[in-house]
Amino acid sequence: MSGVGMEVAEMQPLAKVLNCQIQMLPIKYLGLPLEANSKLKATWKTVVDKIKFRLSSWKRRQLSFGGRIVLIKVVLLSLPLYYISIFKMPEGVIKTKICGGLGIRDIKLLNEALLLKWWWRFGMDKSSLWRKVLNAKYSMELAMFEAFIENAKLRVGDGSTIKFWKDIWLGNLPLQSQFPTLYRITINKFEFLSDVYIRFEETQRWDFLFRRPLLDREVEALEDLNELMAISGVEINLDRHDQLIWQGCSLEKFSIGNAWINDDTDEVGRYDYFASHALISYETLYQIKKYCNVGINATPRWSSDECMAVAKEAYEDLENIDLHNIYAPLCHNTNLTQKPKKTSVSYSPQFLQ
Repeated sequence: MSGVGMEVAEMQPLAKVLNCQIQMLPIKYLGLPLEANSKLKATWKTVVDKIKFRLSSWKRRQLSFGGRIVLIKVVLLSLPLYYISIFKMPEGVIKTKICGGLGIRDIKLLNEALLLKWWWRFGMDKSSLWRKVLNAKYSMELAMFEAFIENAKLRVGDGSTIKFWKDIWLGNLPLQSQFPTLYRITINKFEFLSDVYIRFEETQRWDFLFRRPLLDREVEALEDLNELMAISGVEINLDRHDQLIWQGCSLEKFSIGNAWINDDTDEVGRYDYFASHALISYETLYQIKKYCNVGINATPRWSSDECMAVAKEAYEDLENIDLHNIYAPLCHNTNLTQKPKKTSVSYSPQFLQ
């Protein structure tokens, strides 16, 4: 038994009745410290000690380089997993294989990905008790967590939980950012999409409530908003609830692994990486030389920026670029007038060495 704001003398009779011991906070529950400050390094001493204990037994062994990597990935990275799924680690990176590293996870990014799981549950478990407690105590909204919002999206159902002006449901920005002049003069800045739709059903037009007559520039903004809603194809379905979907996964459900990859990608900057190490395939090189009227055997190099420009022209989606082969140097002529039929981008041999 542990008391909050109670003296030990007050707890002793209760402990005797319940036949339990008295302990002072912080105590451990399910392996985690209660009432401990996760921002202090001392709180993480248990995790550090476990890692040191494992390392001490490995130091005397004759392990190959590959064996050390396996032990780090399988054993050491699993030790703090329970801790970092609950607590945010303090500030103290290891690159992925695709960016030239050994594929060892960055603990900080993994920590953030695990914590995002709770935000996903916060958005999905709308009837759960813990969500209601957090809402009542902190007035929490999904917009508080920008890293989550960047990859999460609202799918319109009945519109009863989507805030018309403040949530991202039409385009990539909330309507308050897309139409700030209209947002400033609207009467109810927190009204839900369902409320706006009810007025639409009554009048057969989108009816917005403003506190004064519109000026000319505001009339133009209103016309743009009406046009956007008309061409967006968003439909209100009263038989379906609004849904939160995760854009980083084809199943539209949150994945810790996917969130970690997205965080790691943003941190490293894959476009910058490819721009400095990209080469183009022989097939594409032949096509470029043919279009540019350059000798087939000419092999002067392009700059890294020019390499990436060709790759972006051929494939706007980075995921479609082939990364599995090493290719030849490039033509230096930059007057490319037609898109190559196929582009493959890969590591340079110098980098792999």
